[in-house]
Amino acid sequence: MNSTLTREALLEARAERYRQRSHLRVRTKEDALDFLNDAGLCLLFSASDIELPSLWGALCGEDRPVPSHHDNR
Repeated sequence: MNSTLTREALLEARAERYRQRSHLRVRTKEDALDFLNDAGLCLLFSASDIELPSLWGALCGEDRPVPSHHDNR
């Protein structure tokens, strides 16, 4: 039996696993802990040269870039 994984199927599975879907996104502290325990290892923010889930992506529910501006007040 020969099964082929398409790029689209891989990206969809990755988005589900990384919780980058609005219905799966992290909404509470408990969700964040569950995500971290499930992932085992993740980044706080995504990095273009490292393929790991990020807490930022899971909080946003999508693969969203980190804003370049912030307010430290």
